[in-house]
Amino acid sequence: MIRMEELTGIRKRATSAKEAGRSLHSWAFHQLQTMIAYKAEMAGIRVEWVKPTYTSQTCKCGHREKANRNGIRFRCQKCGYTLHADLNGAINIAKAISGFAA
Repeated sequence: MIRMEELTGIRKRATSAKEAGRSLHSWAFHQLQTMIAYKAEMAGIRVEWVKPTYTSQTCKCGHREKANRNGIRFRCQKCGYTLHADLNGAINIAKAISGFAA
């Protein structure tokens, strides 16, 4: 199974170069995801779409707080767990955490 972040409206959510890097608006998110889904289907692999809400703010301990994420740094305000924020979000997507802790 492949889990991917549902990217609908991503360009509206990250409007500035500071938030997302200058290349964000030129990247073909939909095209990439479509190709991955197509190749997965051809190989008999199921694809699940996960809403990205709170995935980069939720800790493995279950604590969710906006202050957990500061730029690229994730540090849980409750347990102190520290990780790169994007990696933390990817782990939560893999666990299908979307808007709540597991």
